[in-house]
Amino acid sequence: MPKKNHDRLYTIGEMAKLCDVSAKQLRYYDESNILSPAYRDLHTAYRYYTQKQVEEVLLIKELRMLGFPLDNISELLHNRDLANLKGELEKSVHNARTALSDAQHKYDQIVDTLLRVTQAISFMHNPPVASFDDNIQLAAFKSREVVFTRYISYWNAKSLFINRRAELYAIADQYGLTITGPNMAIFHGGYMDQFDDSESKSEGDLETCVAVSQGGRCQHIRTLNSFTAVSSVFIGHYRNMQPHYLAMEQWAEEHGYQLSGASLEEYLVGATMTNREEDYVTRLYLPLQGYEP
Repeated sequence: MPKKNHDRLYTIGEMAKLCDVSAKQLRYYDESNILSPAYRDLHTAYRYYTQKQVEEVLLIKELRMLGFPLDNISELLHNRDLANLKGELEKSVHNARTALSDAQHKYDQIVDTLLRVTQAISFMHNPPVASFDDNIQLAAFKSREVVFTRYISYWNAKSLFINRRAELYAIADQYGLTITGPNMAIFHGGYMDQFDDSESKSEGDLETCVAVSQGGRCQHIRTLNSFTAVSSVFIGHYRNMQPHYLAMEQWAEEHGYQLSGASLEEYLVGATMTNREEDYVTRLYLPLQGYEP
């Protein structure tokens, strides 16, 4: 066995301790042909790592900390060239930047949902106590990019038309879109029909949509324009909203506002977040005439 310091050999246990890796991990590198002990004692059949391989174990450890996959590390070990390392580092930077962007979008989604739930709880704890007027106001709806579908479909308030919402999420997944807000529904005319149980009123021109901020373009993305509307917050199941709508219409008439005939419902908290119907929180918008969502 070599005696010189620069020729020193290490058992798997010694190498593991020196480089602060597990012996199990070193055995895996050996079995995977990533890094195998370089020396075998002909008399004992014991296998040893060389001094040079300390550098290679440390390189593996460093690249693993940087997130390199083992296949890439194996290639770099067998061709330790600066140009190759530079190329792999550039790929890693790109992947890390993409992961950082994805994490930021995920963070934004979580914060948005938290704010909506917090706002909804605030509405439930501080409901209007005197009259509908306390909860009706003129509001500005801000423009946003949305993924949407619009066609004639069932729209009775007793049901949640959950299939239309599921459709949106399927489109968002297909095109890699990041959802950034609550579900919305736009009743293009005849929004009071959703409270009529007659068969002739069970369907209408319904658009469902949700704000998005990232992903590819597709025919189901549009700009939901800003508009001014009579607005109010309703707490409870959708089937009970008709008196609220009537109060909003009366408020608009008393204040001299002409309504467009459309309605937008923004579901701050709905059935996907809670199974308690009394905790549903919906912001209602009745756009003024000349302001179409």
